[in-house]
Amino acid sequence: MKDILTMWRYPKMVAITALSAALYAAVLIPFKGIQVLPHIDMRIATAMVPAMGIMFGPAGAFGAAIGNLIGDFFGGVTLGSAFGMISNFFFAYVPYKVWYATRGDNSPRTNTTRKLMKYVVASLAATLAEMSILCAGVGGVTQSLPYTVLPPVLLVTNGLVPLVLGGALIQLFGPRLEKWGLLFSQIMSPDDVPRRRPTNMLGVVLMVAGSAASIIGGLYMSLIVHKPVGLPILAATAPFLLVFLVGNMLVGVDRKEFEDDDEPDDELDEKFHRVAPPPNLRAQRGQPEESIRLKEEL
Repeated sequence: MKDILTMWRYPKMVAITALSAALYAAVLIPFKGIQVLPHIDMRIATAMVPAMGIMFGPAGAFGAAIGNLIGDFFGGVTLGSAFGMISNFFFAYVPYKVWYATRGDNSPRTNTTRKLMKYVVASLAATLAEMSILCAGVGGVTQSLPYTVLPPVLLVTNGLVPLVLGGALIQLFGPRLEKWGLLFSQIMSPDDVPRRRPTNMLGVVLMVAGSAASIIGGLYMSLIVHKPVGLPILAATAPFLLVFLVGNMLVGVDRKEFEDDDEPDDELDEKFHRVAPPPNLRAQRGQPEESIRLKEEL
């Protein structure tokens, strides 16, 4: 996860973070008056978050986190806002990891069945991650809501909305951003992004399993043990969240994502010299050996 630190070396990534945060907040704030529960808004803006992660990488994740905090200033900042920031960060960071975990064509488009299904998996993984972190924070730390209240709400506001609308956003903006050179892979050096490892698929499994197990543990503690808030919730969810974090660390990005379609100039020069003889040799071909020797002596 070194990319969450190294991205700040790139002015473009910093600018994308600020712009994506402002855009997310701008779509989020108008719906602040529509609350499905106390402190829980109708969030149409969540459709943007997985797409931001897939296209902008860590910059999109930070943009989602900061944009969520900006939105909270218009509805009341609480201790839960900290968990809102963290959960929204991973709401974008996880689909970025899942999308680029495989080899092949990973360009940000959803114009094929394979890519559409990949987006569905990435979006569902993002929803599980966001739910597991926010529910553990609100139920286990702030204790502002029982654990059982949030999961069904988040399945709609942060699950169904991006699942339905997010793929269309990627198809609409992905090719344009690639043309403008604004994808994270066109800005960052591959040395500043975790390298693809043989553990990529294991990491994805641990991310999904860890977040899902955390939610199951919280629901079990709430519904079966009847301890819906406080330390019992943390005890039931925190170990699985650690598994989720380990999974994130095991997933890297293939170096091919950072390669241009055009060949580097040095490779073209090498091919040219390998095929074409030097100009003086071409001029000397067909001349008698004695004539060539006289020219060299002169």
